[in-house]
Amino acid sequence: MESLQLSVDQQLKRARTWRLRDRLLEWSPEMLQVEDEGLRVGMQKPLLLELQEQIKPSGEVGSGGGGGVEPGLPVSADALSLMQDIEREMNERVWLLPNPEARPDKLAPRIRFWVDALNDHPELIDECHKVLGSWVRSIDELFDPPTVVQMRRVCPACHSSHVIEDVAGEPVRNRAVVAVIRPKSDPAVVIECKVCGARWQGSSIHELEQDTREQD
Repeated sequence: MESLQLSVDQQLKRARTWRLRDRLLEWSPEMLQVEDEGLRVGMQKPLLLELQEQIKPSGEVGSGGGGGVEPGLPVSADALSLMQDIEREMNERVWLLPNPEARPDKLAPRIRFWVDALNDHPELIDECHKVLGSWVRSIDELFDPPTVVQMRRVCPACHSSHVIEDVAGEPVRNRAVVAVIRPKSDPAVVIECKVCGARWQGSSIHELEQDTREQD
């Protein structure tokens, strides 16, 4: 009955949000290339578990089924900072969700609680999809940084060709328009302008090709 209240776009976005939740919290099968044995089916860890293992020297995670940084010396300061950002963002949002008496205490149950609420509260779909997508992308980039290719293009939105960036304390002149390649993400390729933040993906990349020209 609830699905009849959703537009096609909302139904698709909710389904993508379910997949993002599963990437964060659930084990999933994956094909592995094993030396001298060929392809084998293995299990891929949830992204939050991988992040927690970068924080805990022993590989142990917080009690309560995931979520929560326990005391101890972190292996990766970047992983610790990202986990704290995720927990803080979830803590800020959980108080705005319906059924306040049912809100869980731990991070992983809170994420499930949020996603489950989409069935009865479609107004939450856009924000949940955006936030979970940003968490998945940030964790992926921590473990597998994207390839960034500078493009000899002028941004059609702000007409910038270059940007000055700080590299190791020194100003460096780089191209404003870059292709960001993330093979595991959808979309795998995004073109963006570092000056104004304009982004192109999918069919809009071909439109960008028609609207711009190479610069010397």
